[in-house]
Amino acid sequence: MKKVLLGTSALVGMALISGSAYAQGKDEALQVHVGGQFVVGYGYNVQQDDNPGQAAYKDKPDGVQEDFLLNFLASQTFSNNVTAGFRLRFRGQATLSAGSSGTVKDDVVYIKSPSFGEVRLGDESDERRQKGYAAPQISPGGDFGSNSQAVAFINGPATTNATTANLESRATKINYLTPTFQGFQLAFSYAPDRGTSHRIDTGPGGSSPNGANSLGGGGATSEFYALNPNSGTSSYDNSAAAYNYRTIAGSWDGAVGDFKIGVGGGYTTASANLSKGQSSTQNADPQVWNLGGEVDYGPWAFGGAFEEQHSVSPLSGFNGTPGYTGSKTNELVHQTFDVGFTYKVGALTSGIAWSRGMYEGVANPLNLKQVANNDVIVAGTNYLIGPGVSVTGELIFNNYDPGGSYHSLSGLTTNASNADNNIYAKSYNSVTAVFGTSFRF
Repeated sequence: MKKVLLGTSALVGMALISGSAYAQGKDEALQVHVGGQFVVGYGYNVQQDDNPGQAAYKDKPDGVQEDFLLNFLASQTFSNNVTAGFRLRFRGQATLSAGSSGTVKDDVVYIKSPSFGEVRLGDESDERRQKGYAAPQISPGGDFGSNSQAVAFINGPATTNATTANLESRATKINYLTPTFQGFQLAFSYAPDRGTSHRIDTGPGGSSPNGANSLGGGGATSEFYALNPNSGTSSYDNSAAAYNYRTIAGSWDGAVGDFKIGVGGGYTTASANLSKGQSSTQNADPQVWNLGGEVDYGPWAFGGAFEEQHSVSPLSGFNGTPGYTGSKTNELVHQTFDVGFTYKVGALTSGIAWSRGMYEGVANPLNLKQVANNDVIVAGTNYLIGPGVSVTGELIFNNYDPGGSYHSLSGLTTNASNADNNIYAKSYNSVTAVFGTSFRF
């Protein structure tokens, strides 16, 4: 997200400044800067639906979560006005998205200049996600926010909504950003396949056909909704994946009088991978588009965003990492949006934000596209103790409604979804008190 990733941009900027400060002259080696963030919070569910038969039955009411990132940044501007650098980010303890500890979050090398723009190569989010916005949040970086929180304290079927879903999971890609002209900038991304990052792509011509690193598989086939398991041997045929991820995105940042304005958005799509015996009419290419912005006026900040996903996993919005569903007949469409505002007085920032996710195929995944709604409202205050150090107190209101609207699907007569066993078919309400702190260095 733009607002969250501004922290990354700021760190890159710090690296540039650091490089200038350390360098005694032009054309010296890259200078390295180490930074990062540590976020930890405690949440207690003052109220939640946890009676027998309800969604949070037997779920404990409180918990502590943390998120730690360590950044290694390096850059240098040479005498020809070209800047080269790299970024490595390590996640010390993944709490919501990665699901494991000690992982590399992203690694990128880049070359840029004011005349030709910027080229980046490595493992990172696509440009649609990087230029996307979220509603202004109380906590720095939206750590305890209403949209894609770094840590979340919700026991319901859906945890967090995302208006910048990570369609290809930081796959190895090439990004190009044009030079900025009067605040406007275009950006493009291309990734051959989706998968867990930092691995060798063995297709085409690889030594592991249809294995963990098959073309399009990337070791992440279990994250996808496969139509038919592939029993063949060709590395070009993996029914559980899509490939050829393309992104176009744009942004404008400027001012109109005393108003500072930023808008951004983009579109990502990929090619559906056909399994043996399938026709092209059985598949729908996964695609995501989003648009958002923010307006700042004095101490006030207001903004929001909207995203629509097609043919991705019904749980994609909950963790920001869609999987491919494959069926054009049963094509799923998810929509999420968020709005919010903040007001800053000295070291205090107060505000409120609301996000809603509307997800098809969660409560009844087979013959009914039932639209479940998930609302997250966050209100509270953040206090900046000093540069990079703050404490946050919030109330989080969550309401999950599995009812929504129903759309019959052709060719299917039996609904195997059982409301007694399907947690996503149960409603959920909760009020959570959160106290947390964040350190950025």
